[in-house]
Amino acid sequence: MSTTNPKQQAQWNPSEASLLEGLYQMAVDGRTETTECEQLASDVYSRLEANYPDEAPGTA
Repeated sequence: MSTTNPKQQAQWNPSEASLLEGLYQMAVDGRTETTECEQLASDVYSRLEANYPDEAPGTA
């Protein structure tokens, strides 16, 4: 069951969805200690922070 509403899903572009899927697959496979995973996580976080600046942890 997805907690994301359809309006939010419509705003995701294919490259963002691909980044999230890649990060998810690395986590599932247990490959979280790799440089590739760290870079991917950093990129995903940067994109999330850019899209939701007022909701970043520690800003409330």
